[in-house]
Amino acid sequence: MCKFIIACLISLSALSFSSCTQKKVATSVAYMDFPQTIELKARVQPLDTALFRYPFRVRVQGDKAVVMDLHGTDYFCHVFHYPGFRYFASFGKRGEAPEEMLSAENIRWHGQSLWGLDAGKSVLTKYDFTSSGCSIVPQKVINMDADMLRVLDFVMVDDFTFIVPDGSGSSRFCWVNYQGKLLRRTGQIPSARLYVLIQDRGGVPDFQKALLTSYNRHHLSARR
Repeated sequence: MCKFIIACLISLSALSFSSCTQKKVATSVAYMDFPQTIELKARVQPLDTALFRYPFRVRVQGDKAVVMDLHGTDYFCHVFHYPGFRYFASFGKRGEAPEEMLSAENIRWHGQSLWGLDAGKSVLTKYDFTSSGCSIVPQKVINMDADMLRVLDFVMVDDFTFIVPDGSGSSRFCWVNYQGKLLRRTGQIPSARLYVLIQDRGGVPDFQKALLTSYNRHHLSARR
């Protein structure tokens, strides 16, 4: 009986030892090298910097590149031949006249046309190149719906609709048609009360808080 007990203990010890020393199966693969390597290179392109004060955005399409100057003195946007960056034309003249701009927030290509956003006037302008290709002129001006606060960006969805960020605080985006009319809001911000959302936005500048509070005053009164 004693020999049987000793044999069992020895068997259990051997089994325990083998389970502890068993190698773990690798669940990840260690890469010594990548199967494909892509290298991004840059080159310096000299420009006539006398045109710019604060070049902020560059949009390239085909043989043309547009540089937006955030603090342009005479014009906000300048067109260059690409890739040589030979000067072509300027547009978006600074001023308060009907075809001039108070500010420039963004520019985007859509098809063969350029669109520019002026938050100061709350307008979106379409620019086209003339048939001779010697200049670029405004073709369509869209006034933003009064139901939207200061619009600071835009993106084209199709030939009839574009999206802008919603500054009211109630949602993320506004869908707008090409007449500037607000179609709908999407991306609702989760909040029990809009008043709480506005009051707790510590990162929002004071002037924007004032705009939000003033604009939503009748909404807040209805929700209280």
